[in-house]
Amino acid sequence: MSSINIKILIQAMAFIPALISLHSCIKPVDDFEVKKKDPKIVMNAILNPDSMLQVHLSRSIGTLDKEEITWITDANVAVYEGDMLVTTLDSFKNGYYFNSGFRPSENKEYRITAMADGFEPVTSTIKTMQKVNIEKVDTVKRLIRDEWSDEYYAYEVGINFNDPANDNNYYIVEIKKNMYSYEYYYPENAGPVIDTVISKGPLYLMTKDNQVEMVMNGHYVSQVSNSSMEVYKYGTGFIFTDKLFNGENYSI
Repeated sequence: MSSINIKILIQAMAFIPALISLHSCIKPVDDFEVKKKDPKIVMNAILNPDSMLQVHLSRSIGTLDKEEITWITDANVAVYEGDMLVTTLDSFKNGYYFNSGFRPSENKEYRITAMADGFEPVTSTIKTMQKVNIEKVDTVKRLIRDEWSDEYYAYEVGINFNDPANDNNYYIVEIKKNMYSYEYYYPENAGPVIDTVISKGPLYLMTKDNQVEMVMNGHYVSQVSNSSMEVYKYGTGFIFTDKLFNGENYSI
């Protein structure tokens, strides 16, 4: 069984941007030193009134650093509504933090703080938006031919919704399915006990919709380089704005 969700994107980031200065001439130098900055906490979060709050923490790296991005797994993450602490988040894996019993409310302002040894604390304030309901979902099985002339069957999903007027809205489209795993326990003097664990995982998607501006792949987000309707975009989620259909009905 699969579930389909369309979500307004609210993304919180705390980071030190790298600045590159461009000039009209280039002067070669023999000794070039870059002052190394202390690493910072990079915080990403998506808040939706109908979804579990999930925060991802990683360690920043400099422009010239050759090391890979690493996750922060031992931070203290707290969520406030105004000045009131409403929940703390538990570390899961790969830098993700969540609390399965907490769901943000609509039209509320939340403040998320993260503290970890060796880093300066970071804080981000986010206001949740009004939930956008899906009006209609259509699915049909089609023969697909991609840009490499490969052919295969896939399900085409059309999602129709009404965009709230007078707001600059940002959307994520994801399609998730239920995934089943099994854990085995061996009580003393008894046979094995099998526990079924149900979780939701993203499906890999593709679209030719020219409104898509960014593509998600797990916790990575990349800019779309070609917005042509003749080229497929691939990922686990698509991000777009309502700048061309503000206050109107739209289908993707």
